[in-house]
Amino acid sequence: MHAVGNSAFALKSNAQYEVSNPFSHPRMLVSSFVKAEKILMHGIRVVHANRFISPSPVIIMHPMEKLEGGITDIECRVYRELALSAGGRQAHIHIGNALSPSNFNMEQVREPSNA
Repeated sequence: MHAVGNSAFALKSNAQYEVSNPFSHPRMLVSSFVKAEKILMHGIRVVHANRFISPSPVIIMHPMEKLEGGITDIECRVYRELALSAGGRQAHIHIGNALSPSNFNMEQVREPSNA
């Protein structure tokens, strides 16, 4: 059985299921590349559920945790590879203020200086 989000959280109390969070690690945001990739693939499928052919989206990865001291080149590559392997056409990493969906402009997305 596979579940994502709230439905997976509801299964947490059931001992027969293994519930894991691939975005939980003491030092990095991603602890399991394969599981994180599957969750991103699921998210893309949900967004494009009503389309006969789902397009390859431009994905903006915006890590908002564990940013003390910036992010490393390895972390940038992990985020970029996650987005591309999940089905993205392009991947951008944004470090900074939260992006607003209501007045979003691609000019707001700035790549980290150490990427």
